[in-house]
Amino acid sequence: MHFLSRILLTVLLGGAVFTDLRSGRIFNAWLIPWTVSGALLRLAEDGLPALPVLLFLMFLTLLFLFPFYRTGGLGAGDIKLLMAVCAFLSPAEYVSCLMAILLVSALYACLVLLLRKDIHHGLHMALPIAAGVLLHVGGVF
Repeated sequence: MHFLSRILLTVLLGGAVFTDLRSGRIFNAWLIPWTVSGALLRLAEDGLPALPVLLFLMFLTLLFLFPFYRTGGLGAGDIKLLMAVCAFLSPAEYVSCLMAILLVSALYACLVLLLRKDIHHGLHMALPIAAGVLLHVGGVF
């Protein structure tokens, strides 16, 4: 992953965490330009053959996480954030990144459950998503 991709991905995640914590939403107006930027960078790095792979990974993300959205476990913005993250990473990096995100999200949910005893108001998932991505990009996971 190039330095520019890391910087842009960090800005994307920072803005998503800010809006999620502040308003409980991650806005399309924030996500769409970053998704397009990530896709353009990916195409510049890997060429046009990367486009179908990228679209397929985005589709798989939506397909696998849609049931969690329908049951209230994830917000639509969280899924779109993961799709935006997908645009910046190679398929192998994205799968590794998802593993880090799942681990951080599970720890985050347990911690919130222990501290609040009530998670019916929902969790701000942009925070563990960002933490998982940054742990992966930083080489920790």
